[in-house]
Amino acid sequence: MDYFRNIDKKKIRLLAFDLDGTLLDPTSHVTQRTRDALVRASEAGYVLALATGRVYTSFPSDIAEIPVLDYAVSSNGAHIVDLKTGSTVYESLIPEAAVRRIMGVLTAPDIMTEVFFDHNAYMSRHCAEHFEEYGILTDKRKNYMLTTRRQVEDIGQLLEEHIAGLENLKLDFGDYDRQLAVSAELAKDPDLTVVCYQHLGLGVEISGSATSKASALRELCSMLGFTADDMMVFGDSNNDVHMMEAAGVSVAMGNATDNVKEIADIVCPSNEEDGIVDIIDELLAE
Repeated sequence: MDYFRNIDKKKIRLLAFDLDGTLLDPTSHVTQRTRDALVRASEAGYVLALATGRVYTSFPSDIAEIPVLDYAVSSNGAHIVDLKTGSTVYESLIPEAAVRRIMGVLTAPDIMTEVFFDHNAYMSRHCAEHFEEYGILTDKRKNYMLTTRRQVEDIGQLLEEHIAGLENLKLDFGDYDRQLAVSAELAKDPDLTVVCYQHLGLGVEISGSATSKASALRELCSMLGFTADDMMVFGDSNNDVHMMEAAGVSVAMGNATDNVKEIADIVCPSNEEDGIVDIIDELLAE
């Protein structure tokens, strides 16, 4: 298939991949076919980056087993990590004043608040014991939460203690109307970026107004002497929209939400079909 019809492949220098639903298959692993394609892309001279909502410490073990990956944009753009050294080379945090303005929402008893700082994620022990009340229903999702989030007794106290260093916040809801109402209210704050979604439960992601996968990738491009036009990005969900709009070439997975597919330059097969491999193979073809 001619995915690159009317697209200048020669301009592309950086490939950036979302993780869940994109680089990872439905079992949250990177298939051998995808790993091999990443190696071929690296050997051809492309810079390889991740761009994910996950904190750095919650990356699946598969990622550490792919040495050709160069950088990771984590926590929806709060950090850029050099994967060769493990060092943080960029950060963009949520303003303390903005967190204080929404503290009532963050500590509401009917909302599960996940707190991200210092490359780690936290949730309250009470919420972990009552997942269903907050829309965490599947065993896969529960296991992911239990293995990637540290549990604390008082989420409000944790927020106060680390309010000046928050990378990202995530809210989980058991009620659709409540999710929409809260996200609409939070979106009025000019110091916040708010993303609402329904594909993994009912969630709202909160970061600073200058924080996004797009802004972090633009910063990475600047560090490398590239422009945003030099990058091709792969994604599947709402928190990928801005980076897809910013990139020279955007690729939506076959399993992506409809709005992501609508703005993409290319739609490839799903993550279950190793869709990324098809694109890399055609990119490298003479």
